Amino acid sequence: MDTKMLFRIWVAVLYLINMCKAELNYSDAQTLNALVSASLSKNNIVIGVFCLPWYEQCEILRPELELVLEALRPWPSAKLLLINCEVESDACSSYRITSYPTVRLFHGPKQIRYRGKFRASSITTEVLKTILPPVSRSNRQILDTLKSLDIPLLLFTESEDDTSQSSTVITQVAEKLHGKLFVTTTHDLTLAEEEGAKLPFIVVLNSLDEVKPVYQGKVQIEPILKFAEMASTPLIGRLDLKSYIKYTQSGLPLAFILAGIDEERRALAESLKHIALNYKGRVNFVTVDTKSLSFLLEPLGVDGRRLPAFALHRGDNDEVFVYDQNRKVNAKDVEVFMQRTLNWPDKEL
Repeated sequence: MDTKMLFRIWVAVLYLINMCKAELNYSDAQTLNALVSASLSKNNIVIGVFCLPWYEQCEILRPELELVLEALRPWPSAKLLLINCEVESDACSSYRITSYPTVRLFHGPKQIRYRGKFRASSITTEVLKTILPPVSRSNRQILDTLKSLDIPLLLFTESEDDTSQSSTVITQVAEKLHGKLFVTTTHDLTLAEEEGAKLPFIVVLNSLDEVKPVYQGKVQIEPILKFAEMASTPLIGRLDLKSYIKYTQSGLPLAFILAGIDEERRALAESLKHIALNYKGRVNFVTVDTKSLSFLLEPLGVDGRRLPAFALHRGDNDEVFVYDQNRKVNAKDVEVFMQRTLNWPDKEL
């Protein structure tokens, strides 16, 4: 292939990449007013972002808004508009904008002042909590967006011939969980293969959780609600400096899964998730990236040359116990290690 042809292909690839990127430009007040008026009679939502272009916080927010625009592509009823209040001062005054940046959600007759974090995931979460029904149908693109947001996703994977009774149960569950979890259904059989589960099954996907709890019990309201409540907080979280303070303040024992390679941490977490489930509410489980948090190894008494490793910190007496680093970390031995270390009566286990 000659050089000219390679150049043409490269230009075409760059063009396609740029075409796929979400573009965010300033809109005029006329467009904003028209969309807000249209949202009164339709199930649309307008995300109005009011800024002064030269203001530092507005500049910081712009990349996050581009991510929001990209995340909302599967939902064309959600429109994001960036308004320059230096140019559209009358419009900004009419909407009582007094600080920058200000994010307003216009949904039907409601005008909601967004007061959450100025992060793409947080803004997208709030928008979808507002417009999504209690239960919706999911495809791969929608799934990828929902599972990356600030509240967990409860996904019901079913076959095409599942009974209407199952659908009724899921609808009732979704109505009770609305606003706390996103609830979606899918017929995508590749998901069953990925989870190694038989249809039908329910999985909770949480961006803060290292594992994916799976429910394969009876399709009944109370057991599913109990499972959803349990799985809505991370079964095995990721440790960082911010979460470390939260975990230590809880007073619960803290189990560390330590490894320097992402794949090792995830594989170990997956193999130990049933133990974490058994101790849910009594022991917190976390993974530790020993490359970025290497300073934790010495106080935990872990040899950084022999990883992965497992350690348990008892909050009641501040002792740390390290699983034998000469042995491979496996679920059966970790269960015994925890029982002996915690020294809890069998009735508490």
